[in-house]
Amino acid sequence: HAIFETILAIEGAVVLWSAHRDRFRAGAAKARLFCPSETSLRQAISETLSEFELKFGQQASERVSVRLILTGGDSMTLLPRRDTEGNLCEGRLLVICRSASSGKSSEIERGYALRTAPDARANELVDVKSNSYLWNLMCLDDARLDGFDDALFYNPDGEISESTTASFVWMRKSDN
Repeated sequence: HAIFETILAIEGAVVLWSAHRDRFRAGAAKARLFCPSETSLRQAISETLSEFELKFGQQASERVSVRLILTGGDSMTLLPRRDTEGNLCEGRLLVICRSASSGKSSEIERGYALRTAPDARANELVDVKSNSYLWNLMCLDDARLDGFDDALFYNPDGEISESTTASFVWMRKSDN
């Protein structure tokens, strides 16, 4: 099993680190994964951003999407790995970078066609960013088959929570 966090880095600086770190730690605890120290997380991010810049150049590294993935568990039992005293064992931290885009200008001009779908994930885990994306991808595929660009999830109270693969922010012209 695994959790993830996606973070924006602008010119090598992680945006909103504390909020992302806290959500990542909370998700790890809820998913029963041993979370690396803040120092280890920051070092892994810094090293990966440096490698990304070396490989793709400074321009590509101006806005970078950084994905932290924390895995754990025993591949044979699928249970969290624990030592003989019952303490969680260290999992594997993966850090992946790619250039962050703001969307194609033609898509932004055209706008996005959205539909809604119920958020059928377990209520107890809805705040954990797990790597289980089956429901999300099925809803995205259904939306595209019906001529939409994406689907927005709504919770049991009927409130929009997010899209299939991204956060969702509603803005009005008066919010500028």
